[in-house]
Amino acid sequence: MANNLITPVKIALTAIELWKNSNAFVRSVTQEYVNEFARTGAKAGTQIRIRKPVDFIVQTGPTTTVQDVVESYTTLTVATQKNESFSFSSADLTMVIDDFTRRYIRPAVNNMAGAVAGDMMSAIEGQSSGWAATYDSSGNLLTPTMAAWLNAAANLTLNSVPDSRMLAVTHPSSMANSVATFSNLFNSQQRIGQQYENGVITHALGMDWMNEVTTLVHTTGTLAASGSTYTAGKGWSFGTVSGANQTGSSITTAALTGTLKKGDIIRIAGVNAVNRITKADTGLLQTFVVTADVASGATSIPIYPALTPSNAGVSVPYQTVMSSPANSAVIYCVTAASSQYRKNLVFNPMAVTLAMVDLEGDLAGANVSRQTQDGISMRVASQWIFTTDQNPTRLDVLYGNAVLMPEWITTVADPV
Repeated sequence: MANNLITPVKIALTAIELWKNSNAFVRSVTQEYVNEFARTGAKAGTQIRIRKPVDFIVQTGPTTTVQDVVESYTTLTVATQKNESFSFSSADLTMVIDDFTRRYIRPAVNNMAGAVAGDMMSAIEGQSSGWAATYDSSGNLLTPTMAAWLNAAANLTLNSVPDSRMLAVTHPSSMANSVATFSNLFNSQQRIGQQYENGVITHALGMDWMNEVTTLVHTTGTLAASGSTYTAGKGWSFGTVSGANQTGSSITTAALTGTLKKGDIIRIAGVNAVNRITKADTGLLQTFVVTADVASGATSIPIYPALTPSNAGVSVPYQTVMSSPANSAVIYCVTAASSQYRKNLVFNPMAVTLAMVDLEGDLAGANVSRQTQDGISMRVASQWIFTTDQNPTRLDVLYGNAVLMPEWITTVADPV
C-alpha cells in the first residue's frame, strides 16, 4: 500500500536508521551528538575541546609528593560538511517507502557513510604508531598470522586500554586471507562453520571482526632504497640520530638519503617503550609514526608519540620511552622501501570520536527536516520545481572527528 506522501522527515528518519548499520568502522567508534547547536544550526569551523585521560605516577611508602594535574586535550574541529543530491518526480513521492529506500536512500547513505569512514581512516594515518606484522627472513611483509593479531591486542593492553573490548576492522582481501589462514586453528566448530558459510570472521582472538571496504592501503617512502639492511626485531636501517638527549615531537637526524611518508612507522635503536601503567621497560623498541611527509635530504623527522623519557631514571607522567636516543643511533623503518600494505586496524572504540552537529534548518523556500538519533544528525532539504515536476533533494551531515588516544589503535599490515 502506497504512502500518502514521502516527506523529508521520512527520508531523514530512514537515512539515520540505515546509517547506523551501513559502515562497520563508523558504527564502531564513539559517536556523539553536540546539542548546543540544536536551535540555530552550526557552521563549519566550530571547535570543541575534548579532555584526554590524566596520567599519574604511583608512589611507594607513607611519604608522598603531590603531583600537578597536567590535563591534555584534543581539539575537535567541526569542519566537514558532506552532501549528496538527487532528483525524483512527484509520482515517486507516492511510492512504498521500502521501494523509495531501495532506489534512492540506501545508495546515498552507503556512499555518505563510506566517505566519512574514509576521512576518519585518513586521520588515523599520521597519528597511530601501533604496529603488528609478519615477516619472512629477508624482512618482506607476509600475510599476518595469528601471532600478529594477538600482538596487536597486546600492544593495546600495554598502552593501558581502559577496557577489554577490542575490534578488528579489515580490508576485504585481508579478511579473505585471515579466514584461509585461521580456518584450521580455532576449536569452536560453530565459528568454523560460520567462517566457511559466510567467508568472514565474526569473533576470534578476543576481538569482534568487521569487513570494511574503506580500509586504507599505505605506500611507504623510498628510505635508503639502496644500501639499507634489515635487522629482525628492528626493521630496515635508513638513517642516524644527530645529537644525544633529544625529547619532544621531532628527531634531529643526519641528512636522510630517502623519503618518508606520513604514516610510515619507525624505530630507533636503544629506545625502548614503557608499559603505560607501570612505566616499566617492555623490552621492545618503541614504534613511532611519521606525522608528515619528509623529503630526501631532510635533517628532522616529525613523530608521534613524543620522545618522553624518565627524568634521571625516575618515571614521569605520560612517559613513552625508557631513555632518549644516543647520538648516531640507527633509525629503522618497519618496512622495506616503497612497500604497499593494507592498514587493518585493531582498536578500542574510545580511541576515535565522531561528533555530529545540526546544520542550519531555516532554508528559504525548501521543505527541511533535521533529525537526530543515537549521536547522528542529518538534514534533508527538498524543493519542488514547477516546470519539470521534479523534487531535487539533498542530504547533508556536518561533523568533526578526532583521534583521542592513538595508543589504543594498532595497524596489522597485510601486503598488497
